Amino acid sequence: MEANLERIRLVIASAIEKITTQKDTIVELKNQLASVSEEYAATLEAEGIEDAQAEAFLSQLDELSNSLSTVVDSSVDSVE
Repeated sequence: MEANLERIRLVIASAIEKITTQKDTIVELKNQLASVSEEYAATLEAEGIEDAQAEAFLSQLDELSNSLSTVVDSSVDSVE
């Protein structure tokens, strides 16, 4: 019985480690995306570009960033 419990503990610890690593990767991707989005928006503004496609693209980047935030928040809640 104790051996089974120890195996279960090891599997849970491994799962938590993997989830944490994935969360860290998602946070890094979200930060990179935010940086690229800011640079893109600044370029559009500096060049005086007012384009519906560019605005739609920025909106999609924001939605993706929000989705990544949701994933990170959910993974933190489920691990804790």
